Amino acid sequence: MSKLNLVIIVIILFIYLNYVDINKYRTYNQNQEFFKVVDAMENIDLTIDNIPPELQPYIYGINIPKFKKDPEMILDQFVKRNKYLQQRHEDLFIFDILDFTGAYFPSAHTDIEWNKVKNDGFQVWTLINNDDYVGNMFIFFNQYLYDKYYGTGIFLRMYKNKVAVLKNCLQINLLKYIAVEHILELIPIDEFIRTTKKYYLDFKSGDTIMFAKNVIHMSDYRNLNSTRTAFNFRVAFKEENCESGNGDGKKELNISDSDCGYLNDKRLFKLKHLF
Repeated sequence: MSKLNLVIIVIILFIYLNYVDINKYRTYNQNQEFFKVVDAMENIDLTIDNIPPELQPYIYGINIPKFKKDPEMILDQFVKRNKYLQQRHEDLFIFDILDFTGAYFPSAHTDIEWNKVKNDGFQVWTLINNDDYVGNMFIFFNQYLYDKYYGTGIFLRMYKNKVAVLKNCLQINLLKYIAVEHILELIPIDEFIRTTKKYYLDFKSGDTIMFAKNVIHMSDYRNLNSTRTAFNFRVAFKEENCESGNGDGKKELNISDSDCGYLNDKRLFKLKHLF
């Protein structure tokens, strides 16, 4: 093996092993101007015992004292408390389970995985441990954006001194510079601040939320060296007559041909958990 090939292999291996941290710093650098806008907004602490009225249709929180990194166990805690989830118990499909240390995605977004799975569903996020106040997650409430982009994954970034709404797609998100054709709309900064509320998850260990797929959220960018640990996953409701179904009445996932996200069909079904 030549020295050049060895160097290439080492570089590839380094990127593979450190992808989360590399992506964190890349995302942080891309969003410097947006962070200035966020800093100008009022910070409102959110706890599982004090979810504001405007967020109650979108977020539900509980504390799980004897927490385990087991998505079925966590989801079961919500099923026990929610009649609708009890009715849809057999339809729940857990996928895309993430377990990383640190505030690893400091970008305001809705989850990219819903580009692939078109069913209705929600996310679940649990704080395992954080010895500091900062480092958890922000949630942004903007009724206009929630309603308009319910079925579209989005992320927010600055473009020519305005807040740009872009489709959350890897091919777009990875780019440092924004191409005009990727912009869904531009919102003046003062309008964005006026119509958006910023909440910070002031959580303790075991605090867990389930939240709607259109809720805009962002890892806390204020301490890139945060050692907080969190556990999260997505849950879809299987439906009859999905595009991926075979017409026999069996409930299925509606899997799109989107290549926007991290999931492909093979990985999705490899990681699936039928509840």
